[in-house]
Amino acid sequence: MRFLVTMNMPSRKGEMVHQIVCRYPVESIESFLEVINESDFILVEEFYRKPDNAGFFPVGMVIINTMHIGKVKVELSST
Repeated sequence: MRFLVTMNMPSRKGEMVHQIVCRYPVESIESFLEVINESDFILVEEFYRKPDNAGFFPVGMVIINTMHIGKVKVELSST
């Protein structure tokens, strides 16, 4: 399942909001919540937006510190 994760830290470009579009092998947001609550760090597959905003493309794996997650929602767009 793919999620939009908002982190409590600035982006590498210096913007105040740092968001990560990622995929994690769970069936629901509730299952993802359980994983976040039980782990200090999680390994996710990260995606970047295509330049024309027509979907996403994978850029590899990234480790997220769950203590810095501010918000998570299900990413509904396709691709």
